[in-house]
Amino acid sequence: MPSDALEVFNEARSFTGSLVDLHPLKLDRWHRGLVGLPDAIYMQYGCPDLYEQVGVALEAVKALIEVLGVKELPLDPREIARRRIGAFGWYVTMPPGMGGPVRCVLKWDQEAASWEVYTQFAPNAKKLVASFQEGFEIGKTWTLETAGEVGEKE
Repeated sequence: MPSDALEVFNEARSFTGSLVDLHPLKLDRWHRGLVGLPDAIYMQYGCPDLYEQVGVALEAVKALIEVLGVKELPLDPREIARRRIGAFGWYVTMPPGMGGPVRCVLKWDQEAASWEVYTQFAPNAKKLVASFQEGFEIGKTWTLETAGEVGEKE
């Protein structure tokens, strides 16, 4: 585990207060260190959601450390956390004249060992991708492409 992630993990793990006791900058540090979402997703979540995700991240990383040890973690702690959290939704801003924001979802599929990408414009379709970051990028571009196709049909 990278030393900065380990430092954040140990700091967050020792916290015994509640969300109201936690300074927003500390929550920001912990979430970025333990979950590491792109800003376009991160900035759409409120403090209660971020706090809950930090809790899930701590449990997931702690469980693997107890079984495998710090040096034997199979993945970056942020990827472990994201997979355990399981799903992230965000809105993609549309270009002027194409309507309001469109929802995307990135969801971990344990059986397929890949991330599934969904867009509001194609509710019955999904794309499978190998990495979280790739899923985020594809979610944005797919939504914009699909929005353009919907606009051309109208």
